[in-house]
Amino acid sequence: FSSLALVCLLATAFLATQVVFKLDDYATASRDNISWSLAQLEVDQLKLLSALQALDLDDADSVALLHRRFDALYSRRGTVAVGSVYRAVLDHPKAQEALTELSTSINAIETTISGPASGIFAARETLIGQVAAMSVPIRKLVRVGLTTDALAKERERKKLTSKLLQVTGLSLLLLIAMMSLAALL
Repeated sequence: FSSLALVCLLATAFLATQVVFKLDDYATASRDNISWSLAQLEVDQLKLLSALQALDLDDADSVALLHRRFDALYSRRGTVAVGSVYRAVLDHPKAQEALTELSTSINAIETTISGPASGIFAARETLIGQVAAMSVPIRKLVRVGLTTDALAKERERKKLTSKLLQVTGLSLLLLIAMMSLAALL
């Protein structure tokens, strides 16, 4: 009985350690940033739209703000496109399609935004329409990201639940073995 108790104790300790490590992983999961970063695409897009609407050709600060807003959206799209943490989202065809559509839209306005302020101002209404239209692919990408993230979290919860049930079962076996051992003494 004592060898059975020792085996149960070691197995319980092993599973409990796995549960603790898994819980620690959840506390620092990079997945937490996926939904936030994808949602930030829309925030960056809306800030760019606002900067375009407020653009004043005579105000160098408003032009500089517009460039910063465009750079933020451009960079975030690039991060999503190449970041390994986004692979699970981008493996979905709808997400890949949405990212391609967004990239095409961003690339289409890049030359104008990077050009002289007078050119930006002359094309402002067209740019406003193009930036506003980016909402569609961004929202598609966000929806797929949220769904993918939710499914991944559900799988992880099931794994953790399974580990906790194993720990509980082994703990019960250990308790029974200890009680049997105590009854024999």
